[in-house]
Amino acid sequence: MINKVLPAIRAKWPREDVGKPIFIQQDNAPSHLKLDDPVFCEAAKQDGFDIRLICQPPNSPDFNILDLGFFRAIQAIQYKKNAKTLEALVPTVKEAFMEYCPYKANRIFVTLQTVLKESIKVKGNNNYKIPHMQKQRLEREERLPLQISCKASLLDEALANLAASN
Repeated sequence: MINKVLPAIRAKWPREDVGKPIFIQQDNAPSHLKLDDPVFCEAAKQDGFDIRLICQPPNSPDFNILDLGFFRAIQAIQYKKNAKTLEALVPTVKEAFMEYCPYKANRIFVTLQTVLKESIKVKGNNNYKIPHMQKQRLEREERLPLQISCKASLLDEALANLAASN
């Protein structure tokens, strides 16, 4: 994380957004860094960056930004390179990561927002379909949103459901 991921983020991150929070999501595997790891936290603040670790919601694969699209996007690039051995696969995946256009990540974050909104509509369960909104077309037309709106009444209903479950 410190020697590979953080430098890659710093190299690709838009300069105008340095200082704004950047969240690295990891799953809840015991082998991952603790959220308050002092060595990571110190390295994450270098050069004016505000990089933080968060864990994905437990037992919620539909809310995992990595599973929703990032791994698939990297894998699509990697498959075109046709690595046949494990020794060839590792550098190929690294190349695919470096080739991935970070601006395309917005599509995945838009998907996450729509999934979260749909889950709120069904009171937090996984009984919903991921909405399709033709993100590539919207992106070409420079109309792909950064944020998906949510009616205040839906948020109020979600908060009431949470309060009732506690």
